[in-house]
Amino acid sequence: MAEPHPVRFAHVESKVAAGDAAREHKWHALFAYAAVGLGVYVGWQLYRSIGPNDFVPAAGVSVFALLYIFAQGIERVLEPVSEMFKPELRSLNMWAVSCFLAMMASGAFGVFLLHAVGVTSVRPAVDIAITGLAIGSGAKPLHDLISWFEKSSA
Repeated sequence: MAEPHPVRFAHVESKVAAGDAAREHKWHALFAYAAVGLGVYVGWQLYRSIGPNDFVPAAGVSVFALLYIFAQGIERVLEPVSEMFKPELRSLNMWAVSCFLAMMASGAFGVFLLHAVGVTSVRPAVDIAITGLAIGSGAKPLHDLISWFEKSSA
């Protein structure tokens, strides 16, 4: 009896591996959205329990300066743990964790992007979500920019 042709077998293995990778990506995407949803809830609970004064930028200071500081802080906190995630899913997972941390910080410190720019008709939970997404989504580009400056000055 003849053995199966090795090329065919390799082709079947690659299809199975691609299917496994697609399933794994779906689970990581679900994790990311669950982390963001949990971040809104935790941030809102922190806001309710701590009751911080809403952040109002000082004269001459842009609200975006605070968002930059938060994004840089979160990026630096996550830098040492970024290697825990698989390279092909790292961006997705780091985005989720960054947004989660940003939403917690938003609620705990009363930092609301929409409120700071004059939109006061939204609920705190919505503002926490938007602020956390803005800060968390900005952490990766900020990291890339800082890395570029560090490499170019070396």
